[in-house]
Amino acid sequence: MRGCHNRHPAHAQTSRDRRGLMPTGKRGHRMNRLPTALLSALFLLLSLRPCPAETEAGQLPPRLATPAGLPASRAMGELPVPLSATEKAQARWRRDVVVPQLWQRQDQQGRPTPLAEKMDQYLARDQADQGHTNESPSQRDLDQIKRVLAQVQVTPQKDPPGPQPRSELLPLTLEQSIELALEHNLRIQIATLFKDAAQVGIPKAEAKFDPTVGFALTGSGDRDVTEGSPVAKTNSQNVTSFISKAVRTGGSVLVSSDFTRDETRPSSSPREFGSDVTISLVQPLLRGGRVYVATKLIRDAEFDLHIEEARLKAEVLNVMAGAKSAYYTTVLAEKIIEVTEEAIHRDQTLIEASQALLQAGLVTKRDVYSAEISH
Repeated sequence: MRGCHNRHPAHAQTSRDRRGLMPTGKRGHRMNRLPTALLSALFLLLSLRPCPAETEAGQLPPRLATPAGLPASRAMGELPVPLSATEKAQARWRRDVVVPQLWQRQDQQGRPTPLAEKMDQYLARDQADQGHTNESPSQRDLDQIKRVLAQVQVTPQKDPPGPQPRSELLPLTLEQSIELALEHNLRIQIATLFKDAAQVGIPKAEAKFDPTVGFALTGSGDRDVTEGSPVAKTNSQNVTSFISKAVRTGGSVLVSSDFTRDETRPSSSPREFGSDVTISLVQPLLRGGRVYVATKLIRDAEFDLHIEEARLKAEVLNVMAGAKSAYYTTVLAEKIIEVTEEAIHRDQTLIEASQALLQAGLVTKRDVYSAEISH
């Protein structure tokens, strides 16, 4: 219950009577003869009477219900009382609605705003209650508040003195980010090497079915010595060429040709020549006789290549997803920084406006503290 300076005279008189300071006389003797219970009931009734000053103050806004000549901060007492939910909501409302629009006296059509009219009414009522007859001080205070708030809203943020080092920012698009990530990612480079190694295994397995070419050169000589007969000499030369190839059924094909030359001395026909061609086909019958048996190594090499290609593709997709996530995270962080800086600048502006209102006596220091805490 707030205190009242000019109420409950009976309470004050009763307190003096109880301390033995009551003046003497018939009235004093009658009061001394009252029972203690009657005095307690009288004190309770007097304490429950509404104070006219409180009734009038309850009709005024909280910011103007202060005694004349006393600062608003001292009137509130500046007690360290925790704020309730209603007080916090009222502080936020003043911060978000009243303070940003207080300096605007007229709207776009030139008509006075409802907030300006209410403020003029509150100032006029407060001036009438306090007994002021001259309106010029309140008008000067109002003009000063408008100038301060307008200066706070319009003044741009100045850069600190001295040269500020600026880092050079290179424009980077999403496609460029993905390209750089794919070029410099180590896991992609390793997967590419494994794919190249697996790709070499296919020609290696297919080389089994490539044709094979060869030739052979042989020669021999024979000398026959018989008593009483001339010495008989025999020489022979043989040239063999061939080509062989394995087939996918598991067999093989061989084509060969032989050229021979025989010379015998002494003889009626000392030289003889001969040639022949041979074609052979070999097909194992107890090994399945199917194509997939002989081409197993080729299929295994192809499967290995497909596996490495799939691994490389998976690494590429993972790197692209990581690059996109990092890119959008960076963009989000930049936007958050911009919004945070704007919020800090706006809160600083509102705090300065609250300080200006405090200096003008329109709000209390407790309201300023509430606005600072809510920010």
